[in-house]
Amino acid sequence: MRDLHTLYQEISLCVESELWITKGDIKNPIGTLGLHIAGNLRHYIGMGLGHSGYIRNRPLEFADRSATRQQILDGLAIAREEVTAAFDNLKDSDLSNPYPDISPWSDKTVGHVLLLLITHLSYHLGQVNYLRRGMLKG
Repeated sequence: MRDLHTLYQEISLCVESELWITKGDIKNPIGTLGLHIAGNLRHYIGMGLGHSGYIRNRPLEFADRSATRQQILDGLAIAREEVTAAFDNLKDSDLSNPYPDISPWSDKTVGHVLLLLITHLSYHLGQVNYLRRGMLKG
């Protein structure tokens, strides 16, 4: 939850014109990374563990260039709510259960998949921070 909160803060510091620019070796702009993380968490945790009913459109996460900063932030806020709800119903013993068959990780445990999702979020958070700081330098 800490990194999701930090991602929200990073994106809230961006101006609209920075959302769809890339720099250096990072191929996806801040807006895409925000949409992608929200979709990823809503799918794998909100729907996969919390049964939220969310239906993911992963290709749109990478193709959409029309979302405003507020829309991206709203998506991250919804993701946080869904992740929180899923975690509220998760018991320690659930971590050793097989992860639901909605992913390429059907042979992994819930705990293993959560670790993968945390590192995925942290990786993209680093990219957003790098891009945002690069925008400040001009």
